[in-house]
Amino acid sequence: MKTELSVAEEKGNRDKVAMEFGDVLFTLVNVARFAKIHPETALADSTMKFEKRFKYMEKKASESGR
Repeated sequence: MKTELSVAEEKGNRDKVAMEFGDVLFTLVNVARFAKIHPETALADSTMKFEKRFKYMEKKASESGR
C-alpha cells in the first residue's frame, strides 16, 4: 500500500494517488465494520477530540502571549 502510494507520488500522478488513497479508505472502513465499529461515528468522535485539543492549544498559546 505505502509502496503504491509512493510510486504514484514520485511519478506526479495525482489521479493514481487519489485512487490508491481511496483504496486505503475503503479498506479501513471494512476493517472498522469487521470490528463492529461504525466508521462515521468513529470519525466524528476523532474530529471532536481533535477540535477540543486544538482549542485547548489555542487557549494556552493566547494565555502565554503567542
